[in-house]
Amino acid sequence: MFKLKGRIIAFIILLGYVALVCYMCLANFNDTDMASWMPEKLLGIDIDKCIHFCLFFPVPVLFFITFHGKRVLHSALFSMICCIAAGTAIEFSQKLTAYRTFDVYDLYANYLAIFCGTVIISVVFAIRNLYLHIHDKKIKH
Repeated sequence: MFKLKGRIIAFIILLGYVALVCYMCLANFNDTDMASWMPEKLLGIDIDKCIHFCLFFPVPVLFFITFHGKRVLHSALFSMICCIAAGTAIEFSQKLTAYRTFDVYDLYANYLAIFCGTVIISVVFAIRNLYLHIHDKKIKH
């Protein structure tokens, strides 16, 4: 029961976060004075690309936690494919608005964030599974 309850909570958090990412990528911020206090670059990288990276980095982590199975590699690939599809759809949907533009470099930032998030969560779960496997063998002996 706890495992199912945890997955339901993770799914709700995932949906909420994806809704936030959609809002941040599709909302009109032209009427705000956000640009006046935000730097144009961070460590030589356009701030817009840094924001895309920060927004998309947690998505595969949340997706993986919500839908992971026993095999880390399968879960990671499934997570990454779904996240890339969602990131691509969000970026292309900006073309449908009058106040946003499609930028291929935003798409690259999304992909990089999704890849980094997937690699990190995969390594964490692989180490966790290895630890549990070793610990389980010690208990049985």
